[in-house]
Amino acid sequence: MIFVSEKILFDILTKKFQTKAGKLVYHKSTGINKDIVILFIHGLFGNKNWFNYYYKEYSLDDYSWIVPDLIGYGESEKPDKLDFYTMGNQSQYLYDHYY
Repeated sequence: MIFVSEKILFDILTKKFQTKAGKLVYHKSTGINKDIVILFIHGLFGNKNWFNYYYKEYSLDDYSWIVPDLIGYGESEKPDKLDFYTMGNQSQYLYDHYY
């Protein structure tokens, strides 16, 4: 689970979707300002937990956000085929799901 605040005033939903590389897990919340959605994508060797710092640092309570664990990281699947881990494929998984 993502720890975002000592007082959580909103629901954090954990969802997953199927990609050609396996299941990708993401966490999302809808803030007061529903028109702005922030997509936080972690870097190499990261996972969803780095979001906590930015959430607190920039007071993101009012915004909607999506925090995925990319394929191979955190709660998402970790396939053996290295081609699944390219930046192009990782971005394609997100694009295919949201568009």
